[in-house]
Amino acid sequence: MDRIVYSFKTYPDQSGLSPYMIMSAKINLKEKAIVITGASSGAGRAAALAFAAEDLNLVLAARNEAALNEVKTECELLGAQAL
Repeated sequence: MDRIVYSFKTYPDQSGLSPYMIMSAKINLKEKAIVITGASSGAGRAAALAFAAEDLNLVLAARNEAALNEVKTECELLGAQAL
């Protein structure tokens, strides 16, 4: 995965510009560590598994240690290195 889209909420001014600005950039994520908080459930878990499927390096954090360890194992089975 070498493309990521960032979305920033902005507020329109007198020029009537759209309230949302979208900026995209190419980033080589293979050389980065992706930090995911709330990785034991919900959107954090989904993000962890999606990035793991891309074989990326993950740092996972959550309050529920047992559930976090399950997600970590799943990520490693998908090919990611997870802490």
